[in-house]
Amino acid sequence: MSRVVGLLVVIAGCLAACEPDLVVGKWTCLTSVGAAGPVDDAGKKQPVTEPLAVPWSTGFEDAFCGYDDAKGWCYGDQGVYTSVASPVHSGRRAAAFTVSRADGGGGVMQARCAREGTFPSDAYYGAWFYLPALPQSVGNWNLIHFQGENADESGWQGLWDVTLVKTSSGGFGLTLVEDFNGPALAQQHPPDIAPGAWFEVVVHWVRSSNATGEITLYEDDQTLVDLKGVTDPFTYDQWYVGNLVNATTEAELTVDVDDVFIAATR
Repeated sequence: MSRVVGLLVVIAGCLAACEPDLVVGKWTCLTSVGAAGPVDDAGKKQPVTEPLAVPWSTGFEDAFCGYDDAKGWCYGDQGVYTSVASPVHSGRRAAAFTVSRADGGGGVMQARCAREGTFPSDAYYGAWFYLPALPQSVGNWNLIHFQGENADESGWQGLWDVTLVKTSSGGFGLTLVEDFNGPALAQQHPPDIAPGAWFEVVVHWVRSSNATGEITLYEDDQTLVDLKGVTDPFTYDQWYVGNLVNATTEAELTVDVDDVFIAATR
């Protein structure tokens, strides 16, 4: 999993500063911590270890400062993340995550934002997504990813993926995957996602180190997965939202995102 910070200029951009649309002047993001926590004496990034504050949300009204101020980060690897005025789910801005094979590259392409820290024992993680168009074919098309690491920093390991898969009708629907290469856990024939319309994805995650945890996947108000007896053995976790694509035939593929949140209740 790449943890490279995207050194990209974004529309209404925000890395060191944010600039509102059609307003003279600018404001500065409260923090700018990079791809993880502080840097130690050897120059190594340290994980963000403090508990994630709940509730937390960003509607990208200040571009990507919502992530930056919360010690999160955004990045692109054969992809870019930009602040856009259309389409939006609410407010005046949203985020567009676009991956591209224009440079001749292949393999995994991604543009995402992430939060890191000690996650709540029980919380809802959600965002609104918009697919401008559907690809003809794609291997792995990931919207949400969770992974964890222990305090000994033995390496980040995948936990859960919310992924778009081909449906029997030829469209795409949501599934939950256990670990990156694990089994799909959603219903066999998930409902098709309509291109050109906003839809909400919510994961309710009850964390437990002893197989008493639970994870539930919702699309809008429909329950797609309700799984009990799950385990999170890790000390720290990361939550990625955006667009990761592998093996697509498309030269470019965009996912728009708005109203990202972590909450104690729906």
